[in-house]
Amino acid sequence: MDKKAIEDLAISAVKNSITVCELLSPFINDNDKEPTWDGHIYIYRDKRKTKDGVRRIPVQVKGTEKDDLSKEEISFPVSIIELNSYLDDGGVIFFVVYIGHSGQNIQIYYASLTPIKIRMLLEEAKGQASKSIKLNRFPSDNNKKEMIVINCWEDCRRQASFAKANLYSIEELEQQGTLESVTLSVTSVGGVDPQTALLTNEVYLYANIKGGVIPQPIEAIPQRLVVHEEKDARIMVGEQLFYTRVRVVRDGKTIRTLFGESFSITTQVESKAVKFNYKGTHNLRALTVDLSFILALIDNKSFTYNGASFPFNIDSADFSNFPRDEMRGRLVYFKKIVQLLDRFGCERDIDLKSLQAKDWNNINILIKGIIDNEPVGGLKKDLPPVLTLEVGNLRFVVCLFKDGDEGDAYRISDFFTTELLCVYEDKKGEKLTTSQYFNLRAKDFLEADNIRYDVLLPSFQKTERNKETMTRANYLLLEILNAYDISSKPEMLATAISFSDWIKTASEEELPYPIRTLNDLQIKKRQRELEEEEKKELYRLIETPGVGEETIVGAYLLLEQQTAAEIHFEKLPAAIQSKFKQFPIYHFWNNGGDHNGQA
Repeated sequence: MDKKAIEDLAISAVKNSITVCELLSPFINDNDKEPTWDGHIYIYRDKRKTKDGVRRIPVQVKGTEKDDLSKEEISFPVSIIELNSYLDDGGVIFFVVYIGHSGQNIQIYYASLTPIKIRMLLEEAKGQASKSIKLNRFPSDNNKKEMIVINCWEDCRRQASFAKANLYSIEELEQQGTLESVTLSVTSVGGVDPQTALLTNEVYLYANIKGGVIPQPIEAIPQRLVVHEEKDARIMVGEQLFYTRVRVVRDGKTIRTLFGESFSITTQVESKAVKFNYKGTHNLRALTVDLSFILALIDNKSFTYNGASFPFNIDSADFSNFPRDEMRGRLVYFKKIVQLLDRFGCERDIDLKSLQAKDWNNINILIKGIIDNEPVGGLKKDLPPVLTLEVGNLRFVVCLFKDGDEGDAYRISDFFTTELLCVYEDKKGEKLTTSQYFNLRAKDFLEADNIRYDVLLPSFQKTERNKETMTRANYLLLEILNAYDISSKPEMLATAISFSDWIKTASEEELPYPIRTLNDLQIKKRQRELEEEEKKELYRLIETPGVGEETIVGAYLLLEQQTAAEIHFEKLPAAIQSKFKQFPIYHFWNNGGDHNGQA
């Protein structure tokens, strides 16, 4: 076709598309001597199309021969001279019409060129004669056409006085201290809901400036919004419930529903075409559920979403990246690892992508020893009875028992669910029992993933009650508090409280009163302000004849008397000062502000 024919078809296509809209009318005139087609679209307040309150926006129409009319987005070069003209005019709706070689098939594309968008395009095109712009498929729905035109006109009107003015980013306005708020707005037309209007139109941000009269456009390329939403849902295959929550990600063109972390369904808004997507997550627990779901879906050929059944066409699905038999084998293995985590009472997950060969080896050792309850061979001889095995970022404390008198095979169990006889010899040479947990340190509480806090105190309470038992229980209490000050885990504080309540029942011979009191009150101070009677008790300790300087320092710290604490701290030998800094009560040095500072 010749150029004139292409132009005529392009103009007619845009006119015909606009004419059928209740709130719009096209006034686009051709001029045989001009290579472009210019005009306006008039916007009316209602479908009567009266002149009352009528508005108009400039349009530019270009036509070109193309056979591929299926694209949702195209690019088209516009001269810098034309862009500057559009900026001077206050913006334009730019149409490009693809016309098939037969002239029978036509597809319209558009770009809303507001002053801010044109400025951005010109900034990107410095030194160039033209700039390629992006255009989207013009919708067939009349309400959506009206939304595009009306919103373009409104943004052009808001931006008109800023076409050549200096613009600022949000960050710059915040630094200047002039930003009051940021707003965005989109007009909805007909039966289109406001959310759809936001998602299907380009959105500009406008800043409300202190002392300003009108909102100022932000220096930023307009964006199309994406809405993220979480919903309660019951996703089942057969009688098995897999998910109770789904995530929905929606933009102007698609609705994506995500089940777990690996499986999603994408629905095209216009065509209603549905696509199933699977991409396995690296998180073990989520992957195990997701794999179970997709394999059950393949077997059952359907799933239910809040009671509504959705078929799954297995014959049309692409399984080239999903070897089903291999995945079933992986699922069995992954379920054993999850079972292992549950057996350890470990709530954290494993990032499978981070695992190295040694981690997989430790997983296999733990599965065989703890889940399968079989002896594990091939280990080093003379391993300690208690050690820590690492699996990625997880740490598990386990017990090893030799399987037989010789060889390298061991029985493995969870240290925190296995009762061990722990014996020590006192100064008199007498052998006494103690808790197997007496040697745990703050580092263990911070790093071990199979700690059972509920077994710690009962383990001490089962042993013979004496000075050594109470002293060791008190040291464990201090280690727990040190760990709590780093992690703030409530189970640590709850365990410390339980230990302190038991330790408070000790006799003076088993554990001195000042130690019991300071530890009890430093726990309370981590929870709340000390009461007056508790403060008086600290003063009584300070004034007790013969009380140690360490006790006085600790009491003054709890009373928030830093200067007094420093004076008595200086009386301590250097070695004791260094040791004191390791105690959890040092947390209150400088009223808790500087826990690592020098006294």
